[in-house]
Amino acid sequence: MVDAVKELGTPSLHTTWSEAKKKAEIEAKKAKQADKFTTLEKKFKSDFGPNLDKWPKLYPDFSKLKTGCTALQTTLKTYKDFVKAAGLDDKAAKPMVTALDSIKNDLQARLSKAETLIASDVNLAIAASKKTQRTPIIVFHLDVAAQVMKAAGDKGEGLEATRIDLDVVLSDPEVLKKVPNDLDDAVLANKIREAANFKKVIDDIADGFAVAAKTVRENPKSLGAAETKFKASIDSAIEAAVTRAVGPIDQLAKVKTSYRNYKIKTGVDITLKALGTASGAVALGLAPLTLGASSVIGMIGTAKGAVALGNAIANASEQAEVFAARVAAAIAELGKQYATASKNAVGGAEIGKTLVNATMPTLITTIKSASGDCETLGKKVDGLEVATHKKAELLGKMLTDQSKLQGACNALEKVKGDFGDAEAKKAEKLIKSTEAVDKEVEGLIKKVDTLHTRMKATKETHRKLAEKMAAIASKEPTWAQVAEVVINAGAAAGFLAAGNVGVPEPYAVAKLANDINSQIGNVVGSLDALKSGFEDLKGIAEKAKR
Repeated sequence: MVDAVKELGTPSLHTTWSEAKKKAEIEAKKAKQADKFTTLEKKFKSDFGPNLDKWPKLYPDFSKLKTGCTALQTTLKTYKDFVKAAGLDDKAAKPMVTALDSIKNDLQARLSKAETLIASDVNLAIAASKKTQRTPIIVFHLDVAAQVMKAAGDKGEGLEATRIDLDVVLSDPEVLKKVPNDLDDAVLANKIREAANFKKVIDDIADGFAVAAKTVRENPKSLGAAETKFKASIDSAIEAAVTRAVGPIDQLAKVKTSYRNYKIKTGVDITLKALGTASGAVALGLAPLTLGASSVIGMIGTAKGAVALGNAIANASEQAEVFAARVAAAIAELGKQYATASKNAVGGAEIGKTLVNATMPTLITTIKSASGDCETLGKKVDGLEVATHKKAELLGKMLTDQSKLQGACNALEKVKGDFGDAEAKKAEKLIKSTEAVDKEVEGLIKKVDTLHTRMKATKETHRKLAEKMAAIASKEPTWAQVAEVVINAGAAAGFLAAGNVGVPEPYAVAKLANDINSQIGNVVGSLDALKSGFEDLKGIAEKAKR
């Protein structure tokens, strides 16, 4: 197990700074600048060195680590300015300048390492998986105005919905506390969204919007009444969606609930307005381009976070496979020796009485070693399960941002005809590229779900194997106990499939973890291109407005 605090504090940055000052003082005395050095040293705070020692101890609170790092970096810059202004000989100043630069770079590198360690820390992962206090499960949280208007099509002519906020959150503590600890929020949330059927929600709201538009077309003065009816139709659409959504909770969590247990915010920020006439540069909506760029920036940040976590998952996966291979080899050896003992023993009763130590003393070492490896592998599986869950949450956040991005593209679709031919083609390319990224992210979520399912599926089977292995490692087992405890449990965990030795499914996850991370890296590249596209068009539109 990695001692994260020790790793983040080694080598000692405090020592680096202290030694640099000693060298500087020696050189200052040689240059007859002892007074200048003494004056400079008085400007250095006595708590700086100790604070360098305290910083690693802030682990695993990344927020405090980051704040502490920023504070230390500010002090480092101030100290460097002090040294430059002290008028010391170059030989006297150089050790301190070099040390300050080195500490600055080391601190930043160690902050990045801390982020990776936190993501892959098995103990933290296990603690997180055992938390009983669940956070609310977000089903919908986005502005769907553009999607609704697109779905309404010609039937919505004459009316514009500038904002339709949907917030559907399962937050009732009486329901959440009954959800089993081993049922992951990201998995449950995805199942709830799937059952709620977002497309159906949009279509139902679009029907209400079409009715409101018809009302306003027939009587422009009826905008207020149309808005009231439209709000009521949204409430009905959401109630129907949440009624559909309660099924997975009952099925997966064995908790019966109703839509009344969801915190639902709809219609509060709805703004409708009758469409006037607009053309040319005035119709070039900057809003969708601004929204598109900001949504992409948010997605890039989330995706980079997913890449950092993915690196930790990939590394942990490779480590887990090393232990899985060792356990597999040990179990295979036990199976081989059991087969030999079976042939040499007289009758089944002898197998039950004969001690392994009496016939094959060297095998006891194999059993104890395998037991330790088995326990370590189990902890790594626990950590991987929680880490992949966190990654699913990050990708889920990307989908939320992507809904905003899709809204921007839908709005852009309406105004692209007001651009020149070249710009209109750019807008069309942006819209298609956004759809491509949408499919990439959906594919990623499926792969992460597959990885997470593998980890979850093997967790209980491996726990039983580890427990039984530990049991025979703590006493002198008979050959019958080896057969029952190791061979049968090992086969159940996939370690003795058809007599093959290797890393069995679902322990073999490193390739999938690396593939996922590589694909997320590609998505970051696609998002960078989208960001540039939105900013390019925004610049064109801004010039047209002037």
